[in-house]
Amino acid sequence: MSHPNIILLPLQPEDREQFILDNQWAFKYGAQDEMFVFRKETGVN
Repeated sequence: MSHPNIILLPLQPEDREQFILDNQWAFKYGAQDEMFVFRKETGVN
């Protein structure tokens, strides 16, 4: 399996707000998904 070369660059000022919004959305909905799975697996209401 080959690994592509990845270059990390500093976040540009014009991308900052969208980056924050995307991370807030991912955290909110990712946490909800994890809690749903936890409740389903453990039977916790």
